[in-house]
This record gives sequence, C-alpha cells and structure tokens, in this order.
Amino acid sequence: MQRTRQVGVIVLALICAACGRPSPAEPTPSGPATAVIAGLAARTPGAPVPAPAPLRLAAPTAAPPTHAATASALPAERGGVLPADPDALEAQLIAEVNRVRVGAGLPPYLANAELGAAARAHSCDLAAHHTIAHISSDGRTLAERLAGSTPPWEWPSESIAAGFDDPIQVVAVWMDEPPEGWHRRNILDTEQREIGAGYCYTSDDPSGNYHYWTADFSRRGPQNQ
Repeated sequence: MQRTRQVGVIVLALICAACGRPSPAEPTPSGPATAVIAGLAARTPGAPVPAPAPLRLAAPTAAPPTHAATASALPAERGGVLPADPDALEAQLIAEVNRVRVGAGLPPYLANAELGAAARAHSCDLAAHHTIAHISSDGRTLAERLAGSTPPWEWPSESIAAGFDDPIQVVAVWMDEPPEGWHRRNILDTEQREIGAGYCYTSDDPSGNYHYWTADFSRRGPQNQ
C-alpha cells in the first residue's frame, strides 16, 4: 500500500479529579514526526482532594520497543473504508501496552468496557472535528466524561495520538520519550489498574491525520477496594 503521508501527532494530558503528581518538562519535537505533549491537572468541582502517593515506576527488566516515531496515513482513495476492524485495532493497542508492562515487571492492565467506550467516543469526536485535544467538542474533560460512574473512577489519565495507522507504532511512540514523559508514565504506572482503548478513522480530514487514537487509564475509587 502506497504511503502518502509521513507525519504523526501525539498529545497527552494527565487529567484527574485531584492529582498531586509533578508535571514533567515538555520535550522538544525531533525527527520526521511532529510531537506535541502537554500536561494538565484539573480538579472536578466539589470532589474531595486526596493526597495520592507519588507515581512509582518499576525498573524495566526488558528494553521497550524502539520503532521510529513516524506515521503513515491511508491514501485518500481508500474512501471511508476502515483499514481494519476498530475492535481488533483497539485490542492490539491494549495487548501492546500490556506486553510493554509485563516486560517491565508490571502486571497487565485489565481491559474495561466503560473506559473503552469513553476512549472510542473521544477518538471519533476528534476525527469528526479534525483536531487533537483532551477537551471534547462539548467542553468536557476526561474526568467529566467519566463522571457518574459507580464506583467512581479515580485519577483518570489519557493518551491520544493521530496520524498513525498501526497500534503497535502508537505505543512505540508513546514509549519513545524520557522516563518522566506522561505517555510513558501512563503505560508504566503502578497505581492505575484498568485501560480502555478507542480508535476512529475518517477519510475526510483536511489535517491529513485520518487515524485517531485514545487510551484512557484509571482505577476504581474506594468503593471497589
């Protein structure tokens, strides 16, 4: 299949009801991919403010994948046909995240349907508006999109990417940053327990990204402990 575009965009924000984790310095983009990483902490109005322990990362026992941080979008002549089943692509992304976690001596995340539905809805919202952002088109943050769950989600965080047609490459790019980078920290977090992945494709995309990915990470609140 002919590749007509070699530009990818990745974005991440840490979005949580109450989060005391330090924000890392933003890296400088390099190479053929355009990378944009942002840190954001937002408190849900009226929510209690716990004092979470600092994020702890396990020492990796195996080297993470080192794929080139490049992206390729499907050519426009593919029209509106998805390159593959979204369910299968989302499962591949989760499997790759867990492969990296297990290689680093961490337990795999549990796939959660509620997080997955939220992640796919956000990816399709991004695709519909040809944008990259953690705030949805109706103005909601991740915490607000997950509000009302019982038990509640605790400290939800999110990674997003656009312009990549391969879930393995998405995870590789998220991992291809310093240890303090939020994409990498989301994957190797020792506090989060569950993950949901969402993929959406659009053939009508002036930005040329076409492919939109979201991974939402969280754990249940005290009611589920």
